[in-house]
Amino acid sequence: MRITRRIDQPRHPQPHGGCSRFSTPQNILYCEVTDGISAYGIASHRHAPEIEQGLREAAGGKEVVINFTPHLMPMSRGILESIYVKTAPGKTAADLKAHLQGLYAQEPFVHVLEGSKVPETRHVRGSNHCFINVFADRVPGRAIIVSAIDNLVKVRGDSRG
Repeated sequence: MRITRRIDQPRHPQPHGGCSRFSTPQNILYCEVTDGISAYGIASHRHAPEIEQGLREAAGGKEVVINFTPHLMPMSRGILESIYVKTAPGKTAADLKAHLQGLYAQEPFVHVLEGSKVPETRHVRGSNHCFINVFADRVPGRAIIVSAIDNLVKVRGDSRG
């Protein structure tokens, strides 16, 4: 006998979000998601406010509002982020990249990649490294930041490890 359930029926009805086995109405067993990618927490992900808080602090207290929609991919480890930002007036994606290079120059685990190299999760697998690069968007005044980490290894933005 085969038992099925609708995709909108939570397996476990906990009220908190995130992509844990017990908190999402989506199927997240590998055999249930293999060969597919799906978005979750659309317009309501529980980490959006803390991401905005961190960005607000980095922007010197200026208001920062983000759009954040994570995607579930059937892979054993790794997080790849595509971050879309508006540049400050008169600044370019190249200026943003130069700023990040200066900011992370002394950090042994954070690497701003050269040229147009695109960070990939396979490049940081099993390491404490974060690879980042910045690309000019086709829309003037915007940039795209791509970063990759191994989410099963502790990552910090400092050398205390």
